[in-house]
Order: sequence, then C-alpha cells, then structure tokens
Amino acid sequence: MKVRLLLFEWLLLWMSFTSIAQDTTTQIFTPLVDEVIGLSATAQSQDKIKITNLNNVKINEAPGSVFVITGDEIIEAGYRDLIEVFMDIPGFNIASDVQNGTGIALRGAWASEAKMLVMIDGMIMNDMSYGSFILGGRVPLLNVERIEVIRGASSSIYGGIAGLGVINIITKEGNYSKGSSFMVDAGFSGDELSGARLTFANTSYLLNDFELSMSGSIYSGNKSNVQYTS
Repeated sequence: MKVRLLLFEWLLLWMSFTSIAQDTTTQIFTPLVDEVIGLSATAQSQDKIKITNLNNVKINEAPGSVFVITGDEIIEAGYRDLIEVFMDIPGFNIASDVQNGTGIALRGAWASEAKMLVMIDGMIMNDMSYGSFILGGRVPLLNVERIEVIRGASSSIYGGIAGLGVINIITKEGNYSKGSSFMVDAGFSGDELSGARLTFANTSYLLNDFELSMSGSIYSGNKSNVQYTS
C-alpha cells in the first residue's frame, strides 16, 4: 500500500511539473496573435534604400542582404575612417594590397580589382585601371549620412564590377545640418609623432534652394624606414 501511494505521489508530481513546463514554454516561445500584430517595426527597418533595385524600398523588404550604418551610429561608435567601419560589418575583412593600399575582402574572397563596386552618392569611385578602391584615408566620415552595403552579387543591376557586392556612401545634404565640424587625430610611435590628420566638413543651406556640402582631410605621417633582409 505504501509503495502504491508513493508511486501515485510521484505520478502527480511528474504531471504537475510537465504542465508547468508546458505553460512556461508556451509563454516564452509562443507569442499571442495580438502580440505579433501589435509589434512595431524599428525605425531603421522603415528607412528606405535605393541600392538594391534602384527603387526606394524599405530595408526589411529589400531583395538582398543589405547592411546600413547611419551617421549617428558612426558618431556613437567613434569611427574615424572607413577601415574601422568595415572592420565591424559582418562578412568583411581588411587587408593590405599593392603599395600598402588598404582593401577589403568579403566572405573570404578578395574584393578589389573590379569585384566590389564603391559609389559616393551614386557616382562610381573605382579606379579606371584595375577597378579597385583604396579604403583608408579617402572619405571623411564627418560628412557621411549613411553607408549602404549589399553583401552579395549585384551584377544584374550594376554590371560585372559588382560581382561580390556594392557599397554606396551617401553624404549629408546642405539642409541636413548647418555649420561646420572638425576632427583631429594623431598617432605616436614611442616619443615621436608618427602621423596626424585634420578632417573637416561643412553643410549649409543657402538662398534660392542652393545647398552646400563639402568635406576634406589633411594627413601627414612618417613611414618606417626599417629594411628587413633575409
């Protein structure tokens, strides 16, 4: 009799535990229909991009693997150059090319030499000789509104130069913000200055719908003169 009672108690305990576990699982992993309908899209998913099919579409409706980083995110992360931006984008790697030019690789494939299309405000920036684009020290980030990236082949829209993907850097318009901004950064090697850079940007809205948007940078640095022999 004691054995039967003990077995019965264990059976009740197991049934109650199973019921609680199912309820908990249902609450955690099975949202209600009203909850799903009531979900609001994030602000970024509502932003429209034009890079995927040349028409303005929402990011979450774009036909491709699209990554967008905004100017506010660039400021919050403290990025100083495009190199630092692409180091944090999933799938991209940074490497040195000929004459120490900095290039990128996408998902293990070298993206220079006419494999990755780079544009600024829709204008092609790849060089005419090899179709490459030197990443570092070329685009001041102070004047960047956002960067749109397609991680995947886009040759059907942009031609063979976009075999691995497309990068479109969109600068700020004149009515985006008024005034100027400056940034100074420097590097030291031991007790000596190894490099210094001044970056500036200006966006202004002038009369008669005339907008001014300009940026630039000045860099001075010392290269190592150490010679290595085998």
